[in-house]
Formats: sequence, C-alpha cells, structure tokens
Amino acid sequence: EDRRRSSLTSATFQLDCSLLNPDDETTLPKSMIQSMPGIYNAKLAPLDLSFGKVSEDPNHVTLNTASRQVVRNALVNAHKARASVCFAFRRPGCVICFEQAEALKGLLAEFPDSQVAAWGAVKEIHTDDEGLLTLYQKHFRFPFFRDTNQALYKALGDRKLGIIPNPIKILNRYLELKRRLKTKGIEGTFGRGEGVLLGGVIIFDRKGNIRYAHPEHFGQQLPVDEIREALRKVVDEGNQKHSSIASGLFEKDRA
Repeated sequence: EDRRRSSLTSATFQLDCSLLNPDDETTLPKSMIQSMPGIYNAKLAPLDLSFGKVSEDPNHVTLNTASRQVVRNALVNAHKARASVCFAFRRPGCVICFEQAEALKGLLAEFPDSQVAAWGAVKEIHTDDEGLLTLYQKHFRFPFFRDTNQALYKALGDRKLGIIPNPIKILNRYLELKRRLKTKGIEGTFGRGEGVLLGGVIIFDRKGNIRYAHPEHFGQQLPVDEIREALRKVVDEGNQKHSSIASGLFEKDRA
C-alpha cells in the first residue's frame, strides 16, 4: 500500500521565487514562470500498479478538482498535508530517473506523512511497464498518474533533451554517470518509451499554489539540499497556519 496519499487543490497561480536558488539562474527561466499556470489544466489518469500490472482509470482528474474527489484511494483532501510534491519522470525505466527517485524518496522520509504528500507522473504507459513497475516497487512507492496532456511537462518549460556536440564531453559524462550509478547499485532500461521531453520536481503548498519547481537537468543529481529547504519552508508555513487556526478554535471554545 502507498506510504502517502496525495491531493491538490484549486488555487490562484502563485510562485514564491524566494524559494528558488538565487545563484542558479537556470532553475526557473522567465519562460517557465509564464508557462506554470497551465499546470492547473493537467488531466491526470490515476494508475493502478498493484499485482504486477499497469492499468489506468479512464476517469481523468484535473488539478482544479482533485481536492474534491477521491480517486481510487490515491487522492484525498490536500488540507491533511502541509505540502504536496510531484515528480514528473522523463522516462519511468530510466536509470537516472531511478537515481533521482531514490534521492527524493530519502528526502521525503525526513518529513512525517501528515506533513508532506507525494505523487509521481509519467507521460505514457504500456511502452515500458516493466520499468514503471520497477520504479514504483523499488524506488518511488507513491501514487502515480499519467499526464494525458503533458501539462506538467509543459509547465516545466516544455524542455527537450539536446545533443552535446563535443564527443569528448559526452564520453566523460557517460563514464562519470556509469561510475556513479554502479557505486549505488542502480540499474535501469535503455531506449524504451519517450525519453526526450524532460521532467522535474514541483512543490505545492496546502492551498495548491506552486511554491517551487526544479526542471530536470539530464544526467545530473537532484539538488536535494535546495529541495529540502523549499519543502521545509512550505511545511513550516503550513504548520504555523494550522497552529493559528487551532489556537483560534480553542479560544472560541473557551469563550
């Protein structure tokens, strides 16, 4: 069973750029900020990855209505969590995606289930179901959805994997990546499914506002410290608001 249940709510677009790394100008380009509101038009199809098979719920759910529905026990009221983290995977069987999933899973383990909900998104199914099941069973055991209109990926800049013109640089990156993954004992599939459109990580607050985004940089590890800092800030803000509401109710009862 999934460790965490996740949900999103309808909300006015809001991006807190103060959560972004000021030293990394490529973290969120202006063009990406302009495209972010389109994320609320995402049409997500819940996936059932139990019993070693991949199946899809034909009833799509949009981010604008997810908070008011229970979709096959995957989405529940977002107000039960202080933050929601979405990982849009470039290709589910990709060994680099496995590595990034492990890093994010380790980070999420630092937060109680009641504070942070998580879910994954993929572009397609039935192209590498073996890779998707491995991703879910071994590396990222959270609810998964198929982004049927690729709104999440478009919001992350609609960025595509390019070709490095320098063959020496390609070789060096490949050898570095191979050593890194071998050390971690991570293996994946190669060339199954669409792997050109890049993904990334998005953090929503309890109201469904987008508070942080990290677009994928192919071959690079996730900036765990940066994501932790952004997530901690969103969770702390949610805790403070929850405490204020609880205090107000207590004072009202006393009166």
